[in-house]
Amino acid sequence: MGVCQLRFRWGIWLAAEDCWLEDLYVRDDARRGGIGSALVELAVERARERGCRRVELDVADENASAKALYESHGFSVGYKQPAPNLLMGLRLEADPE
Repeated sequence: MGVCQLRFRWGIWLAAEDCWLEDLYVRDDARRGGIGSALVELAVERARERGCRRVELDVADENASAKALYESHGFSVGYKQPAPNLLMGLRLEADPE
């Protein structure tokens, strides 16, 4: 019905592991039944068990329901702690043959 993918890495800023909530997806026919909320709760629980000091994620600005889900679990839009960073990325295409 749903999947949540987490990534862990050592974070210099807090001298502890960071958790990145990479993907959270719930099938269309299973949405609004609490599965997404349960997955977020389990992700945060798993991060705490590993000693993480923060959980971070990105969400599309136009995805109001996802933002509301994360906010209901204490995530904040514009979170920039502890350093004033912007989320940036580079998409790499497969090498042409």
